Parts: sequence; structure tokens; C-alpha cells
Amino acid sequence: MDPNKPRGRPPIRSDKEILRAALSAFAALGFEAMSVRALNAKLGVSHETISQRFGSKRSLYFAAVDFGIAEFLATLSEARGNQPNDIDDLDEIGELRATIHSFMTAASRHPELGRLVNQEGLEANERLDYLVANAFDPIARPLVELVARLVEQGIIRPISARELFFFGQAGAAPFNLPQLSSAFDVVDGPIDLADHIDRMTELIMRSIR
Repeated sequence: MDPNKPRGRPPIRSDKEILRAALSAFAALGFEAMSVRALNAKLGVSHETISQRFGSKRSLYFAAVDFGIAEFLATLSEARGNQPNDIDDLDEIGELRATIHSFMTAASRHPELGRLVNQEGLEANERLDYLVANAFDPIARPLVELVARLVEQGIIRPISARELFFFGQAGAAPFNLPQLSSAFDVVDGPIDLADHIDRMTELIMRSIR
């Protein structure tokens, strides 16, 4: 008998636990390679548990994405609320800095969405369309609109939504690619996430002023 195999009844997993694990698996392996059977086994539940709760693998994917977006937005709001006490008095350039910093903070705590975008961004498919429609609008559009107002006022240089997005993706790369990031430890030392977020926020701000 395998001493590592759970005994007795399978554990009861909440929907939140399953969706978080599914999001991580899809982000790490991609849709095609991700196995629902393997995920059931990893969670220690019966082989039909996930299908009974979420239906097909496709349905599980979209439920996991919705869950990931909701968690990202909640963290984004929390991080925004943790900005300085005079946050309501910020001018729009201060608002931009605070928004970028909050976005980077949320990205550091929920790297799965960034990894998933990297997986799906290689080819056109309904999953990429879903990510763009359901993640871009609530997460990125307010930032893009704020940038457009600042450009119109002549406060920052013109920057496209594409440039802004991929600049942010570059800043979040150490969160999405931790093993690659750790290769730089021999030169830079271990990464300090809070310091990285501060530095990348200022780098982005300096580049567009």
C-alpha cells in the first residue's frame, strides 16, 4: 500500500479551492495539456468530483478565469485603498502612479492570470477572446482612459494601449516567471517584491513623462 496515498473518504474541497487549483494548472500547462483527472488526483478528490461540480473542461476553464479575475480585482481594490491617506486629493498624474502601483501589487499576488495570458496569447482562440473581453475591460480600460486624458492634456507623451500593456507585462515578468527571475539572483541578489513594484512603477512613470 502506498503510504502517501490518502486513506478513508476523499477530502471535501470547496469550489474556491478547486477553481484556484484549476487556474494554476491551466496557467502552468495550457488548456490542452491540463488534465482534469490529474487535478482531481492532486486535490485528493474522487475522479468525478470536478466534472460533477463544473461540467466540462471548457466550463471549468471559464469558471476558473472568472474566479481569477474576481480575485485580481479584489486585490487591486485593496491595494488601491492602501495607498497614502491623501489618495482622494491626488491629481491625475498621481492617480496614474497609484493605479500602476496597485496593478503591479495585484499582479505580484495573482501571477496565474499573467501566465494564462502568455499561454493563450500565442494563437487566436475563444479563450484569448474571453480573457481580453473579461479581463481587459475591468482591469485595463480605466487605466487606458486615464492615460488618454493625460496625453490630451500634454502631461505625458503619447503611449498606445499596446505599449502600456506590454510595459506592464514586462514589469510583472518576475512574478509570472519566477524561475527565470531567480537566475538573476547571482547578480542582483534575491528579489524584494515590494521594492521591485516601487522601482517598476517609477520606471514606467519616468518613461512616459
